[in-house]
Amino acid sequence: MIFPFSRLSWPGLLACLLLLILASASTHATADTQVNQPSLPPPPPPTDCTVANPTTNAAPPAPANPLSSTDACHLHTLVRTALAAGQWLQAELLLERLLMLHPNDGQALLQLAQLMASQGRVQSARALIAALAQDQRTPPAHRQRLHALLAGSDAIAPQSAQQAALDAAAHNPNAPRTQLIATLGYSTNPLALPHARSLTFTLPGGDITLPLAERPRSAATFNTLVHQRWDSGLELLLASQSAALAQASTGARLALAGPIALPLSDDAPLRSLHWSLSTQRALDTSARHSASLLALVGAWRWQLSYFQESANARRGLQLRTQRNGGPWRWPGGPAQGEVWLEAEHNTADQPHALRAGIQGQWRIAPRWQWQAYLYAQHDLAGYSPWLAHGQKRQLATAYLALEHQWAPSLWDGHLTTSAYLSQRISNLPLFAWRDTGITLGWRRSW
Repeated sequence: MIFPFSRLSWPGLLACLLLLILASASTHATADTQVNQPSLPPPPPPTDCTVANPTTNAAPPAPANPLSSTDACHLHTLVRTALAAGQWLQAELLLERLLMLHPNDGQALLQLAQLMASQGRVQSARALIAALAQDQRTPPAHRQRLHALLAGSDAIAPQSAQQAALDAAAHNPNAPRTQLIATLGYSTNPLALPHARSLTFTLPGGDITLPLAERPRSAATFNTLVHQRWDSGLELLLASQSAALAQASTGARLALAGPIALPLSDDAPLRSLHWSLSTQRALDTSARHSASLLALVGAWRWQLSYFQESANARRGLQLRTQRNGGPWRWPGGPAQGEVWLEAEHNTADQPHALRAGIQGQWRIAPRWQWQAYLYAQHDLAGYSPWLAHGQKRQLATAYLALEHQWAPSLWDGHLTTSAYLSQRISNLPLFAWRDTGITLGWRRSW
């Protein structure tokens, strides 16, 4: 069963969990003195930015419009000034300008990933980190740290999207340790109810068609999320969701995650190991509990989970692997994506299942981006003899959203708006639904 809580919170919850990655970098920095991990030096300045002799290597005069500058030194200085002043949009525009002129500037890539993560854009930040971690020009010590942070980002949100940490954040004393997100929205089907008006049961004595009494209803929704991290590497996530429907309860999620210390060498296939515990209650009162181990092996992230669900007494094991791709240069801006495969073994009287999915983001303008995902599920046994004579259930779910980030800040936070369309098709009408909606989100980190 796909929980409406997880489905509806993907744009906001996944975006918040970006911080789970970036924040962990700062966590490692302060925890280094406690666990005897070597502190990594900051990335070197760009090759065309010589600082040994500030007199003879001075940057050219600054242009009237900072965004028209072509000097790497000057742009890096402007970025640091904008970040110190909390001018996030200006800093992002400057970093994009810098990367257009110097695509291989690792320091700018790290700063941009950190900025994206602090704003809740997890997939974008994680894709940048993954590109640096897989680049052979990145020093081995840096690659090991980046791989570990990437694995840590999946400890709480392995499926997000829903949905990287920066080595640069490890040396940033102002890196946020707490994040608060609030999202107000309107959904045409917040409970993900089927749109079919009737359901046919295939009984031994003949088929019976009965009307479905409960129909999808639109309603306002409200989501909140609080994330906290500590120097030990422990991460805590608290989230809630509610819908203005009489039959909807308040959904909630609690998740804990942390690293497992291992003596790893630079050439070891295993990059890092994490644990996570999660419990959640959906709008339809169904509950799910899980415990997971997450490992980063090479460029692939692996997750083994044990889960229990209350709605239909499902319980069993899940094995999941996923990998990032990009960023790629597309018209308008960069794009990145992720593919994943999952196998589910049910120990209760439920069919086993195979799943596969792809998700991505495409930034079409400085403050505009598309988000999308597509995944499919195939059961390995019939779902119920009463539905389509026991056919194996097949599902395909798609999601598409256009998001805009507003330039002015509100109460020291960032405002975003989005419009989305989501639909699931299935050979069993009971599991097919569609939903459209809009959201207004506010994020603050400190």
